[in-house]
Amino acid sequence: MRCIPRAKRRGPSSNAGGVITFWWSRATNPTCKSRRADSSRSPFPPKLLTVEAGHGRIEWRGIEVCDVSPSQMGFPHAAQIARVDRIRELTGGRQEVETVWIITSLTAEQANPARLLELVRQYWTIENGTHYRLDVSAGEDRCRVRNPVAATVLGLLRRAVQAEARDWIRRQPRIRDRTCPTFFARTARRTGAAIRLITHGIRL
Repeated sequence: MRCIPRAKRRGPSSNAGGVITFWWSRATNPTCKSRRADSSRSPFPPKLLTVEAGHGRIEWRGIEVCDVSPSQMGFPHAAQIARVDRIRELTGGRQEVETVWIITSLTAEQANPARLLELVRQYWTIENGTHYRLDVSAGEDRCRVRNPVAATVLGLLRRAVQAEARDWIRRQPRIRDRTCPTFFARTARRTGAAIRLITHGIRL
């Protein structure tokens, strides 16, 4: 497998308007390991190192940050680049290694290494918190509607339902019921209540 970075663009990462773009490739890739010692991908001590234990694993995160200019990177508004190395110690002695590259328009004064590391972690909070509920629980990925008006209306309805789902989940006494799939399952069995929610704003 070739060591080719892949990019995902996300929305503004702070009130300052910075945008973070992620590149990542597995550090266990033999091609990546064979790079020259003076390459920017060669190992170096991180500016910040954190260690966490939980969910049956130990995870190490190290970040190294460098100030850059847009002309150096060929990337508009680039102010810093950073390399994040993640090492997960899994059960059975297994180890998982991943390297994440970041370009941001946030300056060192706006985001120090600790803040950048926090922003990287928030990426998964957004993915799991909003997109997963829409794509999986609300079935947006499975939707085959192609009419632009109908697709827009359905998208607005799904997002409106997410607000009701969060309110419903907070009111459930049993922990196992505090999930979006449970909310949709209960609502599917009470179509009358769902209609009253839309037309009269009655809580489910």
